Amino acid sequence: MATYSPKQFMNQVSSIVNSFKAEMTVALEVAVFAAEEHFDDSFKNQGFTDSTLKPWAPNAANTVERKGHDTILHNTGKLRDSRQRSVGNIGGNKIGSVWYKAMDHNVDYAYKNNNGFTNDFGKVPARKFLGKSKKLDARIKGIFRDRIRMIFNRNWTIGR
Repeated sequence: MATYSPKQFMNQVSSIVNSFKAEMTVALEVAVFAAEEHFDDSFKNQGFTDSTLKPWAPNAANTVERKGHDTILHNTGKLRDSRQRSVGNIGGNKIGSVWYKAMDHNVDYAYKNNNGFTNDFGKVPARKFLGKSKKLDARIKGIFRDRIRMIFNRNWTIGR
């Protein structure tokens, strides 16, 4: 068994810490892309996936007739195109997020459709496209777990 000086040991620990920080930043960026993909899939799949896909309620016949198609939440594309992502620092902590700018900027139907609403014709069901998802949570946990394993599976040696 090798003998390490305190300085060599501290250099090794410092190297592991720096590697951990770098890999967690990469994991956060990968997780944000995974979230984007997950939420975009809501539009492709015409439903939201929590544990499993929950299809959206179909459009009313008069809506299909007015639009000329039965694709749900597809009229102008403003909602889907308003998706934003960010990875940055807040209070010294790295965070990542995905949001739809349309949720709070001039596209009232975004919030209403994600959560459901009532209008003059009755109750319009929620057509969730953004929110907490067990499947996405599991995917993100896997991304971080894999990056952590990668760090500790490296052949760490003194003087690296």
